[in-house]
This record gives sequence, structure tokens and C-alpha cells, in this order.
Amino acid sequence: MRLRYLFFLLLLGSATARAQSTTAPDWLRAQVLDCPGSATATGLLTDASGNAYLTGIFNQTLALGPGTTFAATGLQDSYLAKYAPGGGLLWGLHLAGAAYTVAHDVVSDAQGNVYVGGSFTQRMSLGGLSLNNPQGDTFLFLAKINAQGQPQWLRQLGGGNGVISSGMGLDAAGNAYFTGTFSGSMVLGSTTLVVAGPPGAVASDVFLARFDAQGQLAWARQGGHETPSGVGNYYQYAPHLLVSPAGACYLTWTSTPGAGGFGSLPLPATPGENDAVVVKYDAQGTPAWVFSEGGAGNDLANRAVLDGTGQLLVTGSYEGLASFGPATLSSTDRGGLLLALDEATGRVNWARELASTATLYGPATSGLTVDAAGNSYVAAILIGDALVDGVSFLPGGSSSRDGLVLSFTPQGRLRWGQQADGPGDELPGHLAWLPNGELLLAGDLNGTGRFGAHTVSSNPTSAQNPVAYLTNPFLARLGQLPTTTRPGQAAAPLAVYPNPVARGAALQLPPLPAGTQVVVSDALGRQVWQGPRLAVPGAPGVYIVQALAPDGRQWRSRLVVE
Repeated sequence: MRLRYLFFLLLLGSATARAQSTTAPDWLRAQVLDCPGSATATGLLTDASGNAYLTGIFNQTLALGPGTTFAATGLQDSYLAKYAPGGGLLWGLHLAGAAYTVAHDVVSDAQGNVYVGGSFTQRMSLGGLSLNNPQGDTFLFLAKINAQGQPQWLRQLGGGNGVISSGMGLDAAGNAYFTGTFSGSMVLGSTTLVVAGPPGAVASDVFLARFDAQGQLAWARQGGHETPSGVGNYYQYAPHLLVSPAGACYLTWTSTPGAGGFGSLPLPATPGENDAVVVKYDAQGTPAWVFSEGGAGNDLANRAVLDGTGQLLVTGSYEGLASFGPATLSSTDRGGLLLALDEATGRVNWARELASTATLYGPATSGLTVDAAGNSYVAAILIGDALVDGVSFLPGGSSSRDGLVLSFTPQGRLRWGQQADGPGDELPGHLAWLPNGELLLAGDLNGTGRFGAHTVSSNPTSAQNPVAYLTNPFLARLGQLPTTTRPGQAAAPLAVYPNPVARGAALQLPPLPAGTQVVVSDALGRQVWQGPRLAVPGAPGVYIVQALAPDGRQWRSRLVVE
């Protein structure tokens, strides 16, 4: 019966592949960092020259490339590596510590500097810079590094008891935002946050803090209070953070029953064991709306991105039967999730499922990005089978977990899917655009991974010792992508006045067709603005302004902000 069912799925996959509106790009390259212990990728960034910045953690020795190997000095150290478009290592940095030094994000500014954020205990060092924390608590850190790999400064931003730092972001003015959880008290500048709860209870709050370009605290908020009935029932999912160029913050989180609200906004009551939560804060730290929906099982919210059409896209997973706005999703056990929320209100526009039909463990979505046309790209871990918009995806090995990249239209319809199908486990977590239209995927690999014609392997320790589950970070590249179903046209000059322009001044554009979207990118090729009008970026630098009309016409100009 099982063989007959699999044969039916194979027929279904071939019959419904025509439902994909465009052809999936091919895998072009894959590479793996070498660590005899365990190492992971926690953040990915690309620049306008096609270079890639990868950050993560490791616990033994880690080879970033020929001639560059770091030995962990603590229980868990971190790294930052810059790779050329061809995959060669340009430089690497070791974030060393005495205990736990965890870098969880890498972001950039308009001048080409990169920033790494995370947390540490006891002490840490980066190049000739160091921080010391004799109290033994967990503190936040932020490091600034120039494009040549030279650390500019390393700052300790505060911390406290039971702190888990899990996300950071940077706005166009250079303000840094951090989120995570804490279970006791937390001191940030002159502000002290305290988790309230009965004596002996294991309780935690989510924190969100904004720091200016000099590392001074602007404000700090807490919310989502959880007080489980006992230590054995305590189960925490760390929040992630998306920061818009204007400073709006979007927290994606997973709450347990009875969790508290955020500021004056209560958490909506839902029937679930764990529920997906999204909270929007403005740049002043005031919560604008709270979203929380799902079903009776475990429903998780993971990464988020703004698609430029007024939607906030969120990846995650759901369990069994779950409702998100007008959509009711169903999976045998667990399924992947892509949500589109109205950015202004938090209401659900649509929900797309990666349903499992034959196994107990379905796919889980993680990385997420969008293109200028509003199409979304989702990285997922395929555990067992998945059915997406009528198209079937099956794992390459009987017990392996496969990497899967999916593309959806702004309305949530499947455009294409591409799979990595080696006998080992490919665990993707991050997606980033390259300036030539290719897509870069980063994640973790256990065993042997196959990306089209490219086969790579992590260290053989896990094969020699099946008890240990050890992963190594990987980078894989997908070929040039069809970013829109409309034929592309060459970009004409765009008249932007005044140019150069002072920060805070008004800009003028010529009359453009109705529905035209204006996209502003910084010197690293990162999108800092998209909307129906043009806003002046908050940081000085050189920017590219592009206008995209609904009929495919394009205009382009260089903008200098003083």
C-alpha cells in the first residue's frame, strides 16, 4: 500500500508540475565549511559586488577556507567570514570567548560596514578588542567591521539574568535594535527590566531595545510574559526581529498558553498549545498591533520580510488543523507555513501551506526574501513529503532531511520549487540576493548533500559516530532567477531632483504610471525603501533609485544623500 501511495505521489508531482508558472533555476555551486565538531550558520548577507558575509557558531576548530582555521577558546565561539563571488574566502574573523559567544545576525549600512550582534558570558574578544563581564550574566554585544575585515569597535550593550539574545536589525539612520528573552532582570543603560511572577516560578519576558549609532539606549520594552506551571513544562521559542528602514519593528514569536500582552495590547486568546505571534512596534517603541492565530497544536512563527506591496510575509509551521484568517490549513501532523499579513493592521491576507500527507513530520519553513516584483522566496526543510499548491516534493533518502527553495507570487501562488536531495541532511536557514539575479542559500549540513550536480560532505565524524548529530555550515547558489512573469525591459534614466540631496529634504520625481513602485537600494545592493513614492534615506551615502511600472517599464538613477 505504501509503494502504491508513493507511486501515486510521483504521478501527481509530474502531472501538477505544470502548475508552476516559471521554471526552477538550477544549482550552480555548493561549498561546506569544515569543523570536526558542530558548527552552524546563523546569519547571511550579500553586497553589491556579489560578496557574501556568513556568521555563525562553532565548538571545536573551524576552517573557513585554505589557511584560515580558528580553534574555539570557549564552550561556543562565533565567526564572521567574507566570501568572493567565486566562493573563495576573502577574510575571516574569530569572535572568541571564555564560555558562550553567540553571533546571531549580520547586517550592513550604506557605507559598506557590517555589524554583527549577539550575546556573550564572562568575556569575549574580536581582533584586538575585548569585553569583560565578571558577573557571569549574559550581555548583548554589537561589533562594527569595515568591508576589509578590520574591526572598528566592539560594544557591550547591557544584559542580565537568563538573557537569550536572538535577533537584531539596523534602520537607515544607523540605530540598532535587539530582541530576545530574559527570565530574571535585565539592565540596559539606565533602564532595568524585571520579570514579574510568583516565587520559584520559571517565567520569561520578550525584550525589544533600540540603541543609537553610538550604542546608547534610546528605549527598551518587554512583553509576552509567560509563567508556566512548572519547570518541566517550560518551553521557550526565541523571537526573531525585522527592522524597516524607517525603524518599524516586527517581532515574530511563539507563545505558550496564558502568555501576556505587549504594552497596552493584550495577546489574543487562541486555542493552541503554542501559537504563532507577530507584534509590530513603531520607531518610538509603541506597539501598533498584535497577531496571534493557529490551531490546537504547536504553531510557530519564524522569519519575516516586507514585500513592498503593503504585506508582511512570515514563515513558520503549524500542526494538524489550524486557521489563519480566512484560511484553514490541514496536515497529517506538522506542515510548513507562509503567511501574508496586512502591514498596517496585522490582518491575514492569505496563508499558504506546505502540507505533509504521508509522514508524521512535515516540512518547516525558515529563510525568506522577496524581489522587486513582490515575489517571495522561502527556504524550507523537507522532512518526509510535502504538497504545495498541488505539486509534490519527496525526500531524496529514506531518512534524510532535504533542503527546499520555493517561490510564490505576491498573491501566494507557487511559481517554482527547487530541491537539494542528498542522502544526508541539508538544513537551509537563510536566503540572500546576489546582484546578478542569483539566489544564495546558507544553512547546515549533516553528512552528504547533493545540490543538483554538486555533491558536498560535512566532516565524517557523524558517520563514524551515529550517536552524535554534527552539522557544518554550507553555502549553495541557485542560477539566475525569473523575478517576474512580465518580460523585462531596459531601464531608462530617472530624473530625481535635487541630487545630491540633504537628509530630511523632499525629493521630486517626474510623473510616473499609476501603480509604479519606487525601490531604493544602498551601496551594498540592499533594499532600504520600497513604496509608491520616494523617501530620502536617513543615512548619508550613494543610493540607486529604481521605478518599476506595472507594464514592465523601468527607470533608474543614482542618488547622493549628504
